Amino acid sequence: VCARSWSGRALFTLSLGSTKEPALYIAGVRSGSTAGTQVLLKLFERLCECVDTRGEIAGIKINDVLHEKGVVIIPCVNPDGMEIVSSGAVAAGSYAGLVERVCADTDSWQANARGVDLELNFSDGFTQTKRIAEGCGYTAPGPYFYVGKVPESEPESRALVRMCRSRKIRHSVI
Repeated sequence: VCARSWSGRALFTLSLGSTKEPALYIAGVRSGSTAGTQVLLKLFERLCECVDTRGEIAGIKINDVLHEKGVVIIPCVNPDGMEIVSSGAVAAGSYAGLVERVCADTDSWQANARGVDLELNFSDGFTQTKRIAEGCGYTAPGPYFYVGKVPESEPESRALVRMCRSRKIRHSVI
């Protein structure tokens, strides 16, 4: 567990291979689709099978690669958002009132429980992104496009940045 969301849900980290400069794969940043999460879980399962059986993927001997390189997978960066989409505002816990106030149909919810769009809550380009979002009327917590008051204000985005800095991530795939 690399962090907990505002509603206390875990952000799980799955790792294989070398810990030096691993590749980071993340999904579930926005909660509208679970496909990316399912794909990463299946990828991790397949990698584990290959490690166990000394198998290959596309002709690549996975044990050989993982001896030199590593992989870190966070299959769901936004567990609160995923639960809000599947179970409604009540899944936001203490933020249920906020979700109910700002979104009549939680099927379209993309943000975390506090109504911050995690995809936009990073320091890179934050000022410009905030200016554009506010110019389009996204000035307060909501189902999508609210960037937050400051970059990395959310435990989920802070966890990703902390991991990238502490683990010296070679590259990331979203």
